Amino acid sequence: MTKRILAAFLFAVLLASAAPAQAANRFTLLPSFVFMGEWTDNLLLTPEDTEEEKIADYSITAIPGLRLRYDSYRTEAFIGASAAFRHYFEYDEHDGMPEYYEAGLGWAFWVNPRWRLMLLDELTFFTDPRDRPFGGAQQQDIESLRTESIANRIGIGSQIVFSRISSLETGYGFRTTEYREDNLNDTVEHQFALTWNRQLSPAYRFLVFYNYNRALFSPNYDFLRSMWDDEYAMDPSFPMNLDSENDFDTHIYGAGLFYQTTPSLSFEFRSGVIMPCQDINGVYQLTEPDWFQRIDLTKLFWRVRSTLTYNRTVAPAHGLAGAVLNQTVAAHVEENWTRRFQTVQEGGYTNYLQPAADIDAWRAGAGINYFVFTWLGTGVAYSYLQQQGETADGGTQDLYAHRITLRVALTTPRPDWIRF
Repeated sequence: MTKRILAAFLFAVLLASAAPAQAANRFTLLPSFVFMGEWTDNLLLTPEDTEEEKIADYSITAIPGLRLRYDSYRTEAFIGASAAFRHYFEYDEHDGMPEYYEAGLGWAFWVNPRWRLMLLDELTFFTDPRDRPFGGAQQQDIESLRTESIANRIGIGSQIVFSRISSLETGYGFRTTEYREDNLNDTVEHQFALTWNRQLSPAYRFLVFYNYNRALFSPNYDFLRSMWDDEYAMDPSFPMNLDSENDFDTHIYGAGLFYQTTPSLSFEFRSGVIMPCQDINGVYQLTEPDWFQRIDLTKLFWRVRSTLTYNRTVAPAHGLAGAVLNQTVAAHVEENWTRRFQTVQEGGYTNYLQPAADIDAWRAGAGINYFVFTWLGTGVAYSYLQQQGETADGGTQDLYAHRITLRVALTTPRPDWIRF
């Protein structure tokens, strides 16, 4: 059944590619297609210091996508979908890793020249949440259990422009994350954000923000699991009480400053206090406060874009339970030497701290891409990972692994399917 659905979706994208790109003046149809062949020397990123044998294999991947957009004087709307289907030649038992599906729809409406309303729904399905075949930015910071997951986020937002120098942004999101493995906890989150911006000068912008997140955990949430098995039944306590002592709230109060130093250099700093509340005997009680910090630095050189980010926050431990203090440093450099030749380097460090585990992870990667034509490219990539951790029961982890990937891709320009 699944293969028939995938084949029908692929056929629809190819048919749309041959159709006119626009119908009338307000509708735009954006099909895309990626077909690539890869070879990797370490398919499953097997650590160097284990007895497991590395798996090297060739693979082919098809990534069709289709998006329909509507624009008018006061309204924007879209609906889109994209998917990746991968086949390995020798180890075909790993077909579908990595493989994902994503779909989204959105609507935005200017009530008047100063007030904008937005509605968004996005659904993603991963056979392996740690990796995506054509988008490194989605890779996770911590290596964890390879398992299928489904996530859905429904959001509503509002933007009010008081004047040319002052605006208010608000938003609410309802997010669910479910895992196929029975020993992993599904998560339900209620998220609210409020941000006031004031432009102090052409170079400076000041902001005050408040973020709220209620995280509820359950081993059997079962809202979207029918995609795996028709016999699953949804948790009758949906969606308010999932009966877990690890449920918690976080309130983040803070302020920030954005500074455009030069046309090629920008800096943003946010700092605040995190007020976590744990579900203790059915009552949410304040636990130890912590600091929230985020720093973003962007620098543009001649044909080069570089970014550096530091983030410290408390967030749900998806797949496990309870809160986790997460600190991340990440750097990314991308050079477009010519219209055909591109190089990419990235690296980062993550500390993942919760009562059950304390994990440190270092990542690095580099790639070279060459585009023979705008629709045909080839490249080579290298990935490195080192991860160390300690668990509450005294266990330790020392993981070191690396992977080389060679790639040839036939591609059309791919828009972002679930964003305006």
